[in-house]
Amino acid sequence: MSNLIDTEMRVVFPEARNKNFCIKNKEIQLHKTIYSHKKIRISLKQATVEHLLNIMTNYKIKSAIISGLNWQNLKNLKLNNNYLRYCINKYPKKLKIFYNVNFVSQNLYLESLKLINSKLDKNVLGIEFHHSSFFKIHHPKNKKRFLNLCKIIKKKNKYIRFIGRYPSQHKINLINIYISLIKKLNYKKIIFTSLGGGVENYYLKNIKKINFKPIFLTSASKSLHTLNKSWKICPKNIVYASDYPFNIFETYKSFFNTFNKLKIPLKYKSIIKYKNAKQKFF
Repeated sequence: MSNLIDTEMRVVFPEARNKNFCIKNKEIQLHKTIYSHKKIRISLKQATVEHLLNIMTNYKIKSAIISGLNWQNLKNLKLNNNYLRYCINKYPKKLKIFYNVNFVSQNLYLESLKLINSKLDKNVLGIEFHHSSFFKIHHPKNKKRFLNLCKIIKKKNKYIRFIGRYPSQHKINLINIYISLIKKLNYKKIIFTSLGGGVENYYLKNIKKINFKPIFLTSASKSLHTLNKSWKICPKNIVYASDYPFNIFETYKSFFNTFNKLKIPLKYKSIIKYKNAKQKFF
């Protein structure tokens, strides 16, 4: 088994490991997209740092990058990031994190601003924005808040990570939004999960003049097969990521085996599974 770094695994803070948590706490978006899934009970039990460390041992994962979920309640957002901080403080040699932020209300924005302005040590790789935020980004206040957060992240030279989604998952064409963000931010440290909705979409004529390439994570369980053709476009900017235990609620084994069956030369599979992440993040 070759070396492996998983650049997207997820944890849930203890209070939220209950199927009814979102209903009780009015977390409408998370209840709709995650907590209503028929396998949620299993995934919540697996979303502990201890379980992820067991998975890392079983699959010879040398290091992992973890994050949380898209909390829209201020208290829950704080609990989420506090738990992430606990994880890297307890296991600094195994884990790095992306903090989760939100800007769609003044309270969430101020909390996110406070977090980003705090001391971000080397185990904090950057900040993650969820795709649902961009449904509201055209509101002047939201756009101003978002760009201000990004400005500070850029000054701190941390990564900005966006949750990617394929066109089939939404009526809104998120890829156009992502491409406009690349142009607007003009920043080299941009990451998209779920292959950004399709690696090939970022190399169309309208963005060829950009002198850098975003990083794409392979956390696209149902669309992972697209890598069979698109890996050649930017093999140095694709990194292995499972989004476990929320990788469309599959087992780690199923995602791991699906990736290994891809029609990519072993040399490049190794680069995607380890070398790229090692060079960029560790």
